[in-house]
Amino acid sequence: MASLPAQSREALAGGGNVVDLPPMLHITDVHRFAQTLGEAVARGDLVLDAARLQSIDTAGIQLLCATRTAVLAAGRSFGWAAESAALRTAAGAAGLRAALGLDA
Repeated sequence: MASLPAQSREALAGGGNVVDLPPMLHITDVHRFAQTLGEAVARGDLVLDAARLQSIDTAGIQLLCATRTAVLAAGRSFGWAAESAALRTAAGAAGLRAALGLDA
């Protein structure tokens, strides 16, 4: 999915539901960051910003997939404000680009 236009990001930011991913999202970070994402999912539509993400492992990819699945299952929208090369590479290596909405 292409990054959202600035006005879409700002509109959602006003509702507080744009979540910036940390520079690293590894198995040691997943438990802590899952709470942040869970709270964001509960608020409604969700936009993730992966601009700062430099390193992500399989556990991090799995967390993002589960988050997107939860948002869509609740009938809400999910998007990316920005994607990093690290995210695209890791998702591609895991065969999960489509599951994350990165193929559109």
